[in-house]
Amino acid sequence: VNQERARTVWDSTYVAVYHMEEEDTSVTMPDSTNLNNATQTAAAEPDFGAGQIGYHQNFDGTNDMVQGTTNGMSATNGSVEAWFSHDNAGADEVIFKHPNISDHRIAILIDSATGQLATQFGDSGNLTTGDVITDDTYYHVMITWDNGTYFAYLNGVQTATASYTGLSTIHSCFAFGANPSTCTGTADVWDGRI
Repeated sequence: VNQERARTVWDSTYVAVYHMEEEDTSVTMPDSTNLNNATQTAAAEPDFGAGQIGYHQNFDGTNDMVQGTTNGMSATNGSVEAWFSHDNAGADEVIFKHPNISDHRIAILIDSATGQLATQFGDSGNLTTGDVITDDTYYHVMITWDNGTYFAYLNGVQTATASYTGLSTIHSCFAFGANPSTCTGTADVWDGRI
């Protein structure tokens, strides 16, 4: 992969881009727009390391989370994408989540019942994609939503699409590596790298 101009690939319409390259001494994770800077649980939580492209944060499956704000994020349409590698299957484990406050959720996770990649939109529960996730393997995931229809992609291949209802409000927070609950707590913590 050509990293020659990695910092200039994003244009001004992006709400946030996180390179996950913050070292263990920092708790702040700046985004490329400086509108939605994120905060790690603590210094070295999650840990910093070499990733699939550039760097990753290594989430311990106990309490690690990177939480940010949602300035400019739209309930009508948008997208989220991430590189991830999972360590151990457990409960539902969140890669990305906009919290489930009054059923206004957006999420990418592994469904514990099936071991499959899953999404959540609006008032839907887990919408599995059919893709069983193998531990210690890197994947690229992307979800998009547009006026009541979502699409999920794994490694560049569309794996799911469906209609959803109930997503009309964007709350003030999101998280990588955990369910931010009501923007104050953590649940469904991730065990692996993002």
